[in-house]
Parts: sequence; C-alpha cells; structure tokens
Amino acid sequence: MAARKKREDGELAPLSRLEGVIMGVLWDLGESTAKEIRAVLLDTKPLAHTTVLTILSRLKEKGYIREVPSLGRSLTFKPIVPKEKMAKEGVGEVISRFFGGNPEGLVQHLIDEKKISKADLDDLRKKIRTSK
Repeated sequence: MAARKKREDGELAPLSRLEGVIMGVLWDLGESTAKEIRAVLLDTKPLAHTTVLTILSRLKEKGYIREVPSLGRSLTFKPIVPKEKMAKEGVGEVISRFFGGNPEGLVQHLIDEKKISKADLDDLRKKIRTSK
C-alpha cells in the first residue's frame, strides 16, 4: 500500500472528500483522537468510529498526518502537512484544471456565482493596489 503515499512526481496523493473533511478537523484542533473527530462531525457528518479510524489510517499512509504519543489507549493524530500548503496547491489545481491556468477566470466565476460580495471585491481591489 505504500504506492498510495506519493504519486510518481513525488507529490502527496490527493485527498478524497472525506479525507479532506477529517483533515479540516485536524487542522482546526491541532491534534485529535478518532473519538474527538467524530464528536466534532456529529452534527454535520456523523461517521462510524471504524470509518474515522480507516480514514486516519489512509491519511497516515499518504503522509498527511502522524501519530503522536498519548497517555491513553486512544491513538492521537496530528497533521504534518500545513493547511496553507494544501490550500495553495488546491487553488492552483482548480485554476489549472477548470480555468486554463488563468486566475481571472476563477475570480470571474466567483463573481458570477455570487460567491464573493461587493465588500470582498473592494478589499481585493485595495490589496491589489498595495501589492504593486
């Protein structure tokens, strides 16, 4: 199963949707047990304990998390890939795959789909002006 860990280009294997959800919890908590992850997801995505353990095992195998020493019997996991790195790669992949490598296409899509407010656009304009 080590082949799942990295792609041929040396990059980490992509996250499934459920792996991404669990990584989100780990990034928010810093480190956590399967039981704690289940508790966080209880209202939005109730999962069986074994499902959470399976996903954690896959994330460890792929190189996204590691086990950390803990006092109890439960395994504790910690992310080793920063959220910012994943966000950067994910956004880059979306721009490349869906917008032909043109970030303007992504921004236009966000505007068209009303996913970005006028206030957000005003803030972006200010950031663009000051970044020059």
